[in-house]
Amino acid sequence: MAPITNESLPYIYPKQAYPTSIKARLALGEASNLAALGQREKAIAVLDDAIRSDDPNPYLYYNRGYYHSLEANFEKAILDYQSCLGLEPHNPTAWNCYGYVLARSGQHYAAIRAYSQAIDQHPSEGAQYFLRAASFLLAGDLTCMLADIDAGKLWNGVVQRRLIGEVLDS
Repeated sequence: MAPITNESLPYIYPKQAYPTSIKARLALGEASNLAALGQREKAIAVLDDAIRSDDPNPYLYYNRGYYHSLEANFEKAILDYQSCLGLEPHNPTAWNCYGYVLARSGQHYAAIRAYSQAIDQHPSEGAQYFLRAASFLLAGDLTCMLADIDAGKLWNGVVQRRLIGEVLDS
């Protein structure tokens, strides 16, 4: 998971909408700069102000949810990802992040549903299968866990190798 920057917007997924408001773009940039300096609370405050003053924008909610998740404030992150997905339901990245914070808060069945949405929208992203496999494991469904591990292996990309390495190192 990573914040969405103005530079990354055109490269994410073609079905997604992008912020058109200059206020939203400026807030995303300022929050990104603050977060890069380790000032996530200030980044969240910038996004809070932008959300209050701007038209609803999924990327403001997405990034605020991301920063909340880095602070291990999963309940707030869940609400932000729900708001993001309410505005932009065809966003597999947000579905994946939503699944992650649900899993981190112990809501494994809800996480499985969120990861399934991400997979339905972008089935060639193998990391999503591994994350859903972890939720299946924690929910006690070993058959589905093994099936997702096998499916994830088919998409052997950089993200998957990094994810597998982190799991094996822990």
